[in-house]
Amino acid sequence: MGAGDTPAVEAGLQPGDVIVSIGGIPVSSRDDVVTSVTSYAPGDQAEIVYLRDGVQQSVSVTFDANPGDPSVAYLGVASDSIDYVSIPLHESMWRGVADIGET
Repeated sequence: MGAGDTPAVEAGLQPGDVIVSIGGIPVSSRDDVVTSVTSYAPGDQAEIVYLRDGVQQSVSVTFDANPGDPSVAYLGVASDSIDYVSIPLHESMWRGVADIGET
């Protein structure tokens, strides 16, 4: 890989592509992608199915070692989306306290 390239870039994924499955397992959120990628080891390969401009495509990717933990696979993608859920105020305060320490 060249300087700054990630396994995703090397495989041909581009900003705006929407990943819909990794290794045959559907993904629909950032957490799904993280869970799927980290189930692999560096050097493993998987097929990634994605949407580009509404057209489904697939590509094979070889995972690299995660810069933060070399024992974990790394794809090198980011998410622009944040999932928002409308909840009552009293519940939001409880959830805020419950989420402390989960990051």
